[in-house]
Amino acid sequence: MWPQSETPICWDAVGRANVQDQDEWLLAEAKADLQELEYSSRAKEAGGRAKIHALMEATKLALGVPANRDWMTKYYQFCNRVMALHFLVENDQPAHLLLIYFVGDKGSERRVCPQEEDGWMEALSNQDRHVGLPESHKLVGRIHKLFLHVCPR
Repeated sequence: MWPQSETPICWDAVGRANVQDQDEWLLAEAKADLQELEYSSRAKEAGGRAKIHALMEATKLALGVPANRDWMTKYYQFCNRVMALHFLVENDQPAHLLLIYFVGDKGSERRVCPQEEDGWMEALSNQDRHVGLPESHKLVGRIHKLFLHVCPR
């Protein structure tokens, strides 16, 4: 699936979960600040960029995403996580994607860390609009969001 000339997908965690008496993959991606959401592909033109782009386009088509949505820029990391989830599910490897958003982390001048769940909502809405996943697609029920408070309130 993934071009050998490019950096492989690096997950924050990968495990197995028992879901309704079936073992399934659990893929986890965690974010602590808003800046981490925006990430464009760094794949090289001479490397596997064309192959990654083709995989993204095939995934978009399978999920009913409009063709004009650019999954290689801005929210690329989220998109490649969705692509990997789709690949597993389509190849009879049941899986779930757990997106963890930390709440209450300490920020800095360069890091904006939401102090409440609402602090993530505008940025996640922007991501959803850019990516263009329809409300009903093959992965509904397999992509989950968890807002995890890192400090006691």
